[in-house]
Amino acid sequence: MIDARDLEKISLFEGLTNAERDVIASVMTRDTFPEGHVVYRETEVGCACIYIIRRGKVDVYKMNSDGERLSLAVLKAGNFFGEFSFFDHKPHSASTVVASPDTVVLSLQRPDFDRVVETHPMIGYKVLINIIQEISSVIRKMNAGYVDMTGYMFGRSKR
Repeated sequence: MIDARDLEKISLFEGLTNAERDVIASVMTRDTFPEGHVVYRETEVGCACIYIIRRGKVDVYKMNSDGERLSLAVLKAGNFFGEFSFFDHKPHSASTVVASPDTVVLSLQRPDFDRVVETHPMIGYKVLINIIQEISSVIRKMNAGYVDMTGYMFGRSKR
């Protein structure tokens, strides 16, 4: 069982009361991974889990057609990953590998989350809103990066 205080500063659980954090913490697990540990691989169907980094770093990457590893992000304490497969039960869209020694990761499995939502729907609502906000933020950054990249590649047109 996780101590609910471990969830206080994690954006995924923002807006939850102490009692609500106690409920969600009761169904979560904690693991410590060594540097280089692969949490999951791209295209792998594994645990429908959301992983939250408590301490350390995790590199998210994809392999290109030449077999080169392309880093998408380096996630740090408070960040979470695995949310796509958590929701759609499809293979992972990228690989994740632990990028620092003794990285502590909390995990929330989808069946456990579903049981919490059945008895505490407001917890589910708050967590889902937080996930949507995080995904929206990432997409907005990607959109801005795409516009910057195309402007650089093709020149900016003035109107």
